[in-house]
Amino acid sequence: MEREAHRDLISEPLQIGPFDLPNRVAMASLRRGRADDDGVPDEHVARYFAQRATAGLIVAEGASPSHDGYGHARTPGLFDDDQEAGWKGVAEAVHAEDGLILAQLVHHGRLSHPENLRGVEATVAPSAVRCEGCRVEVGSGDTLAAPEPRALTEDEIERIIEDHARSAVRARRAGLDGVEIDAADGHLVDQFLDPSTNLREDAWGGSPTARAAFLVEVVRSVARAIGPDRVGVRVSPFGTRGGMTAHDEIDGTFAHIARELSDLGVVFLHVVDRCSSGAPDVPAAMMTALRERFEGALVCTQTEREAHDAPLVLEEGGCDVVGFEEEWVANPDLVARLWNGTPLAPARESLLTTPGPRGYTDYRPVHAFRRTS
Repeated sequence: MEREAHRDLISEPLQIGPFDLPNRVAMASLRRGRADDDGVPDEHVARYFAQRATAGLIVAEGASPSHDGYGHARTPGLFDDDQEAGWKGVAEAVHAEDGLILAQLVHHGRLSHPENLRGVEATVAPSAVRCEGCRVEVGSGDTLAAPEPRALTEDEIERIIEDHARSAVRARRAGLDGVEIDAADGHLVDQFLDPSTNLREDAWGGSPTARAAFLVEVVRSVARAIGPDRVGVRVSPFGTRGGMTAHDEIDGTFAHIARELSDLGVVFLHVVDRCSSGAPDVPAAMMTALRERFEGALVCTQTEREAHDAPLVLEEGGCDVVGFEEEWVANPDLVARLWNGTPLAPARESLLTTPGPRGYTDYRPVHAFRRTS
């Protein structure tokens, strides 16, 4: 009976907007560092995602919407023709296996280094606040301290907002099913949300509502370009990656965000709980508040949970879909493993973000590759 209940919870189909999910298990975006030096995803990237197409929904590795948005070495981009062509190959490979895949658009802001910015002289952020202790992998394989960024001008903020919309159009033209806006884990949108990194006194800072305006306007622009039912947003309340803080205004900030995103018609809100890496957990009261204010689907990635607790995340958290990150690395058949109660294979951590197919496309499933329904 317990096994059958387990199957029922994770394998139940779900319709969210135009997306017909065959199960409730998502592949959340995770940095793998396999793009080439021009930010183009190649056939290895296409094969990697196609191998994992039994996920109810795939959100691809975060892609930069602009030259100044790259993060670590080998971050993919989605702002020129070659990059668009690369993502077209990815989309075609996943669709050939009947999968669903969204691009994730992420501007890294201060979590970068000029060596990775293709001629851009300085990293940018809401304010000139350095991320102390943050390090960035560069093309040589070294990790360098993230430098103090330059504060964005208002014109540059407007340009980055439009960059996201242009990238979203490219994603759809490439055949990807939609986009997820990354507002989590200390990247640029998250930097705008946090009062310790956003010291601005103009329309983009000074209050929770003003600090959230950048996210809202990015989403508004993208939704206008490709339709809100093709747009999801990822957040990490209480997350401390990238120098973020568990500040006193988090509850009000995310209540406002949930209402705004719901009003914009965003198809899903993806909440990542980072307590396994030392951050405070996302309280049940906040999840309830988000659920009450956001009318779309709720995706939950709770990194402190064991993978086989997926049914509990769905049952107890009020979540519609449960997301996993590193669990997908060594388990391309993750849905089937959860279905059958099969132990998960460990990933080779030293190969997590190295170039080439080793530790990327050479993990083998133990269950037949099939789409769960």
